Amino acid sequence: MKLLKIYLFLSILLLVGCSTEKKIYEKLYVKDFKRVETKSLSLKGDNYYLLDKVEHSLKRFGFVIKKNSPYTIIMTSHYTINCSNPVMHAIPADVNGYIRLSFFVKNREIYRVQRDFRSNITDEIVDDLVKMIVKKCIGRAQKETLP
Repeated sequence: MKLLKIYLFLSILLLVGCSTEKKIYEKLYVKDFKRVETKSLSLKGDNYYLLDKVEHSLKRFGFVIKKNSPYTIIMTSHYTINCSNPVMHAIPADVNGYIRLSFFVKNREIYRVQRDFRSNITDEIVDDLVKMIVKKCIGRAQKETLP
């Protein structure tokens, strides 16, 4: 029975795996949240390469990075190559990992957006995630108009 469940899980994963790379996953944690108007954000994360990409994207939209801002974006990334789960390595993966951006107001998570990536995290992927945060949480972009 356990083997059948694993087989079913792997089959579903393979069937939907091809279409998940460009899908953006999102979750709003505070239903009645009113979007804020701000020009400054603080930024946190443990991958300095990706933090640099997120910072450049935010600056392209006119935001300033300030450590003491009450509005924080926390970046999380995961590469499947670092995963120790043997089931994940047994499946030919269509994605190599994900990047997640979470929007916090005074240490409370308000919104989370995540996207899988295939080989590298491009500026397009980061810009898509930043646009989602701006649309849902920060009234408007400062320099560029969002589609």
